[in-house]
Amino acid sequence: MPAQEGRAMDLHQLRCFVAVAEELHFGRAAHRLNMLPSALGRHIRLLEEDLGTRLLARTTRNVALTGDGAALLDEAPALLFQADSIAARFRSRMN
Repeated sequence: MPAQEGRAMDLHQLRCFVAVAEELHFGRAAHRLNMLPSALGRHIRLLEEDLGTRLLARTTRNVALTGDGAALLDEAPALLFQADSIAARFRSRMN
């Protein structure tokens, strides 16, 4: 799956990936994020396309992390925490 030129990784897609990777279940992850499983699946597919790799091995009964998925899960929560901290710092200036 070739990476798309000029597209950056989206933080919302990354949040979706982390939820699925932690739950290993699309339905529970979608419920956790208050979204439909089909929309969640679309965000995961877009992230995989953007990165040019398969992150999750999925069947109708099972979801598992691939090697690249496990590597991304190791780093993604810290990145999301940093992005949230930056946003909170700027939002607090406006109050």
